[in-house]
Amino acid sequence: MVFDAHAFHHNRIMFHNRQIHYLGFKNPYGSFNMSEVKDFIAKMINRIDIIILNEQYDASLLIMMKRFGWKYSDIFYSKMRLVNTFQHPFSDKAAKKLLLKEYNLRDKIYYDEMNKTWWAQPELQEESFWDEVAYFTTLNKRVMSDECPDVLKNKHPIILPVTQYHGSLNLTFIMCRRILSEWGGLMDCVISYVFKRGDQC
Repeated sequence: MVFDAHAFHHNRIMFHNRQIHYLGFKNPYGSFNMSEVKDFIAKMINRIDIIILNEQYDASLLIMMKRFGWKYSDIFYSKMRLVNTFQHPFSDKAAKKLLLKEYNLRDKIYYDEMNKTWWAQPELQEESFWDEVAYFTTLNKRVMSDECPDVLKNKHPIILPVTQYHGSLNLTFIMCRRILSEWGGLMDCVISYVFKRGDQC
């Protein structure tokens, strides 16, 4: 069997999940020491204030809201924004390559540790937490598809009544225009937090 070293090197770059590389891990494509990888990941976890999982996006937003003293209106979003993504979807064959250890072992270990840390958060142990996640998911969809479009069309605010999860929410024209924008209100909160903690980032 002939091994095509050039093609393999290209695949390592093409199908590598570069997250650990972006965080500063040296030599992301070459050989590595496993203890060095684990030490690096442990340091990263200690530096991160909060973890957001794409597959638990709404739950992650609620945790951020509770910890940072935000309101529901701060975490409404029209779509989850992903950066640095391919314009065309991968084939099934290409997607399977992304899961192979020779391409992404370090990032898989990183994800597993982040996932474990995320599920250990105290908010997830609260009895009503997942009920609130379901409520927020439904409310966010309603605000994005019905309430805010009506506010923008008629230029009149809509007040959402008090519930066990939040006080009354006043959906104004400016608020709806902001949360229906590309980044939404969440980015304003994140940027504000980063500037406050900039010396520790």
